[in-house]
Formats: sequence, structure tokens, C-alpha cells
Amino acid sequence: IFDEAQKGFKLNTSDSIHGSLMILGELFEVTDDFMMTKYSETCETVLRYKDHRERLIKRSVITLIPRLAAFNPSIFTQDYLDTSMNHLLNTLKKDKDSACFHALGELAVVLGQEIMVHFDAILGYIKATLTLKNLKVYVPDALACASQLSLGLGEGSKPYLESLLRKLVVVGRREGGLLM
Repeated sequence: IFDEAQKGFKLNTSDSIHGSLMILGELFEVTDDFMMTKYSETCETVLRYKDHRERLIKRSVITLIPRLAAFNPSIFTQDYLDTSMNHLLNTLKKDKDSACFHALGELAVVLGQEIMVHFDAILGYIKATLTLKNLKVYVPDALACASQLSLGLGEGSKPYLESLLRKLVVVGRREGGLLM
């Protein structure tokens, strides 16, 4: 199956790349020992498509990043965390893609303190979503990310997330209880 996924990448069509990415993600769920031997190759392959022109492929990469991290947190942190975090944060900066909030939250839960160096940037994007123009679109995703940050980072995140909660209450009141 892994070899067939590799063939899909060589076909270089959007459908074949997307299908191959999905296959790799599923292989991590069912073939621990085999995928351990292919871990670095798979991470490199997935991240190679992070800037692909097709939105579906970009989104697939975003959703695979936390799965890659969960499979082998130590190697992921050492070799792929910075590239992945830069990609997720840059995507949020440009597109405000809700999948990025989910991926960042999942990374926080999986990697814990390892993402602390990126905490201020993540929190900045979460706070930026708490504006009236973004309220209906991004707030649930941003809040889910904040919740996962608190789980992953523990007590160290509490003061920062308390200020976020205060801002949320103010925005919710201004919007007439939209969030309630």
C-alpha cells in the first residue's frame, strides 16, 4: 500500500496526490512497525506538499501534521516541528484556515511544552479572531485551539488564557450574547 501511495505522488495529479496523502495518514493508524521505518520519508513527503497550489492538498497536509507528531513526538519535534509550525502560522496569517486552529490545538496536546516557543504567536492568532467581523466564522475553532493549548501546556498557559476569556466575554456582550 505504501508503494502504491508513492506511485500516486509520481502521477502528480491533484487527485492522486490527495489520495496518496490520505493513504499515508491511514497507514500510521494501522501499521506501527512498518511506518516507523518510513517515518522520516513520510514526513518529508507530506511537508513537500505544504505549498501546493490546490487547497484540498494544502488542507490535507495541515490535517496530517498532528498525526505525524503523534506517531513519533521526539523525532517530529527535533526534525519537523519548526517547519510545521511556521507553515501553520503562516497559513493562519494569510487564510485564517480553521484547519490550522485544529492542527495547532492537536499539536499542543501531543507535544505539550515543546510548542511553548510558539505560544505567543498562536495566542496572537486566537485573539485576532475575537473581533466582530470574525465572530461567526472562526471563534469556535479558535476557542477549541485555546482549550487544547490549556490541556497541552497545563498551568503555564493559565494567565494567558484567562485574558483571552475576558476578551471573549467583552466581544460576546458587544454582539448581544451571540456566543451564548
